[in-house]
Amino acid sequence: MFLIITLYNYIYLFFNKMAFLIVIIIIILIIVPWYSYKLGVLNADMNNLRGFYESNKQFNEESGLNSFIFYIGDFCDGSYNTYILLVDSDDKILVNTPSPMTLSRPWFAGELGCYEFKACFSNLDNNFIPNNVKLKFYTRSNKIIISGPDTIYGCLFKNPVLSEMDLIKNELMGDVAHAHKNNNITDIA
Repeated sequence: MFLIITLYNYIYLFFNKMAFLIVIIIIILIIVPWYSYKLGVLNADMNNLRGFYESNKQFNEESGLNSFIFYIGDFCDGSYNTYILLVDSDDKILVNTPSPMTLSRPWFAGELGCYEFKACFSNLDNNFIPNNVKLKFYTRSNKIIISGPDTIYGCLFKNPVLSEMDLIKNELMGDVAHAHKNNNITDIA
């Protein structure tokens, strides 16, 4: 009888360990692909952040602006190269400034296709937009909202034509730089 009980205990422990290992393996097989997928989506969305953004007519009228243009360049050395142009309704330039922008790690703002960041502009010296703001990026509509605690500083939509022209220019410049590096450029005199 003792032998049967001992054998039963060994079998029970063995299957419990096997069941535990099977559960762990199943969890790993589910979590790793899901996490990889989420990381891939995030990387694709962040690559789409680059481009020219413009305010629409309604925002301009409500804020007394003629135009608000915001350029987000490539991510380089921990920040994005940006350029902000604000023109009031009298065509007076309020802000005409390049500034590196760092973004906090993105977190989902509860809405599908929306990321929220804390954005910090290091060289933005003006009275219209503070250096530290909240930036919401809507991936589906390519919209950016720049806001503070009580103020919306910008509601901007991506200009696809200017953004694509910038991408093409950078690709061509990259091809030229690559050709120069490899001495494949012939001088035209």
